[in-house]
Amino acid sequence: MIVCAMNFTGKTKLTNEEFMDFYEELWEKTSHRGTYPQKSEIEKNKAEGEKRYNSLEKELENEMWQELPNSKSYKISTAGRVKYNDKIILQYDTEKTGYLRLDKNENGVDHTVTVYTLVAKAFLGKTEGDGYDVHHIINNGYDNRPCNLILLTREQHNAVHSEKKYTLDELRNILKVPIL
Repeated sequence: MIVCAMNFTGKTKLTNEEFMDFYEELWEKTSHRGTYPQKSEIEKNKAEGEKRYNSLEKELENEMWQELPNSKSYKISTAGRVKYNDKIILQYDTEKTGYLRLDKNENGVDHTVTVYTLVAKAFLGKTEGDGYDVHHIINNGYDNRPCNLILLTREQHNAVHSEKKYTLDELRNILKVPIL
């Protein structure tokens, strides 16, 4: 497995000005418009994602582990895997939402949080109520490696997922970016 550490922007989150620089590429990488997730996308990615994250190998190639902030029990890896008390926790999408959660049969773990949220907290500095949404860059909710994630404001996230591709002037207006 190839493990990557940082997304193509080299940033964990984007200012509105930076977002405008990366908007076109982010919009192109986001294949869906309107309602997400599409059933075809879920089926295509589900088996691969569960296989990747449910590897019980102690370490994958180039994998690094980091403690979840404010928790001594959870560790998150650059491959998007999760350990609880040093045991790898299996991940599933039992509700078919397009996003992985921790195994409901595992005692002591939080089953309500999405795995991508844990990865964003460990590697991108995501905090509760910070005003940022976690965006999957290549539109695959089962790819929870840090290189597939970026923090976007709600306005930025909505623009990337919009059915309409905005012009820079329209984006500037939506994001309230002054003309220099």
